[in-house]
Amino acid sequence: MFILSGWPTLAEARFISPAKTPQDNFVLAEQMKQDVYLLQELEQREILHQQLPPVDPKQPRHVYQKALEVLAKVNRYRHIKGMGEIVIPHYPARQITPDEVYDLVLSVRDEIRLLLPEPPPQVSAPERIERHITPTDVYANLWQVSLAFDPLLGVRGFTPNDVYQQAEYIVQQIDFLRLSQNKALHLKKPEKTQGKHPNHALQAAYKLQNKIAQAQKNLWMPAPERAPEVPRRVISPTDVYDALQVVIAELQRIKYRLGVDRELPLPPLRKNKTPDDVIQLLAYAEKLLPVFGLQSALFQYDNVALDKTPNDTYLVASRILHAMEALNKARGARAEATELVLNQSIAPRHVFQITRHNLKTADLLRRELGLAATAIPHPPLREVSPNDVYQLMLRLEQELKLHFKRLSFTYSEVDIPLVENKTPQDVYRKMWQVKTQLDLLTSQHLVNTQDLWSQGVEIVRALQSIYLHLDREFVLPDEITDAGSDSTYQLNDANPRLNHAYTRLNRANKSLIKADIGSVMLQSRTLLRLVGEIKKRGGCFSPMPPDYFLPGNLNQADLYANLNLIHDELIALKPHLGIFRSDSGRYSSEQIAETGIRLQLTQSLQAGDQYSEMLQVSLLLHELEKRLKFMLMPEPL
Repeated sequence: MFILSGWPTLAEARFISPAKTPQDNFVLAEQMKQDVYLLQELEQREILHQQLPPVDPKQPRHVYQKALEVLAKVNRYRHIKGMGEIVIPHYPARQITPDEVYDLVLSVRDEIRLLLPEPPPQVSAPERIERHITPTDVYANLWQVSLAFDPLLGVRGFTPNDVYQQAEYIVQQIDFLRLSQNKALHLKKPEKTQGKHPNHALQAAYKLQNKIAQAQKNLWMPAPERAPEVPRRVISPTDVYDALQVVIAELQRIKYRLGVDRELPLPPLRKNKTPDDVIQLLAYAEKLLPVFGLQSALFQYDNVALDKTPNDTYLVASRILHAMEALNKARGARAEATELVLNQSIAPRHVFQITRHNLKTADLLRRELGLAATAIPHPPLREVSPNDVYQLMLRLEQELKLHFKRLSFTYSEVDIPLVENKTPQDVYRKMWQVKTQLDLLTSQHLVNTQDLWSQGVEIVRALQSIYLHLDREFVLPDEITDAGSDSTYQLNDANPRLNHAYTRLNRANKSLIKADIGSVMLQSRTLLRLVGEIKKRGGCFSPMPPDYFLPGNLNQADLYANLNLIHDELIALKPHLGIFRSDSGRYSSEQIAETGIRLQLTQSLQAGDQYSEMLQVSLLLHELEKRLKFMLMPEPL
């Protein structure tokens, strides 16, 4: 056993991640609200701070539902602006935890920030609120964000067609509930009304919600959600759309209570629908809904069985692989059959990592079509659960379906049989095959040097936050320039704490820096090995995942994958050190710049000189390598 000075000694390898609190979510919602107000200002809209009516006490599930509502409006805004649709996850059929609420609210915050110009203007948003915060406060803040989006959507907001689609989805959910209770699926529809308005549709939605609350009461479920009164103001289709999101969330709660679940796709968007069509469908849904009274038999199951396992994620991965193979076959492209040999154990975190990387690759397809990027979920600063992996894999599947829709590509779906006794290793291999298909789809050329540089900067952010947490000095290149044969690499040596024997190591020998893809790939493997050593020093003994080095087939796509892996492994170390905050919410580029670190690319990179581009990436990785080595060196006295 050895102990190096400058590092805190951790007593144990395990960590207990504190659950996210309403205050964490409130801060994100406040940042979100300021961003939307800024968006209104940039579009020269009048900023309206709408007063909310009194808000009844809310639970985390209500906050989750309201965040989904905001995300749907972000998607609508992107559609209006021609930025490309994003994936809107369904409300899950399970108990919603504070961590899940935080992950979703953080994702929505990031999606909104992608709507702002680059670089984003400065906004004044708090880092912490010095008062007691409840889920009700977070819900109210998100409600204000939702209302602030309405002027941005204008007359092109949600239409009766959108509302009808949600009502159809509700009928599908209730049909599933009826089937679970062995009840007939089809009843006679109520007569269609004539000349009704959105306020009448909202009244029908609230009536359905109240019947759901009665069904929940009959099931002895805690805190049934009764509908409010219809507001005395002009009601828009957006109001009805929002109300139906509550209905969907409450139906999902019933499914979880009964221990039954099935993924139901959103029905296609119909045309020429009116409030009368919506009212008829909601009245039909109310008629279909079982009341689960004591006088009838109740078919229910242990909802523990709804927790996701590798069997579930394997099925989703198999569906994704089938879809990707169908697309590449239609393109006349075929991937070489390769068998991934795993010499280490695989945990859910590793499956999450490769799924996340595949999602980032899928996002590059947006750029190829001239669409705006979507926010990629952050690796969680806690133990990754099979549910986390399952949700991310569903996100990847839906993202690829959006891409197929843009290409007008259809394929024959297959009914993949249920599987048993699958392990994370099996799922990882399947996602590796998905990666191979994605690389074939992108021809491994969509990843450019800008992507490599940006990922290097993300590693910088992660590493710097660890240095700061450990009270270690962190100095990056002060200047990276390119001037032909006189290329230089200089460090900021003004810091007196680095004027010691190790300063001599800070002079990069340009002759040792190579810019070919093979050399830079080897650099990435060195970084990954160093991260593994640092993880062990930090008390994190989970095995390192396999890297993406394939001899004889070196390309920027695999280098990008390796850099993603380095970043995610540094994130995996953080909870073991007691770091439970996301980099993106803590250190802005401006804050990093104040420390003397320059993260901007030089003009030569933008000129398209391939050699100088890779040279700069290589120099950045060289500096990261030294910073990783410094972490294992004693600090100067």
